[in-house]
Amino acid sequence: MLENNNVILVGSFGCISTGITFKNVNYAIFAQSFKSDITILQSIGRGLLPQPGKDAFYIYDIIDDFPSHQILKQGKSKIKSYEKQGFKYTVIDG
Repeated sequence: MLENNNVILVGSFGCISTGITFKNVNYAIFAQSFKSDITILQSIGRGLLPQPGKDAFYIYDIIDDFPSHQILKQGKSKIKSYEKQGFKYTVIDG
């Protein structure tokens, strides 16, 4: 991943939050609901490692609203964590 561009990484929070250190990643898609601040921040931190020519790390955090609203509640918890850390974010409802 350090020597190539346009690499696609598919991994779970269990792997990305604690198991891998990578610098040459500019985009991540979070498709698993998780509300633990520590797990979220560890996962984001993996993509924030400095790399020459890298000036941003973009995350697409997919949050669905099922009838129980449990996943939506976890998503709102993640938004609070993003706000607390000062991360810029946009919510797209669609």
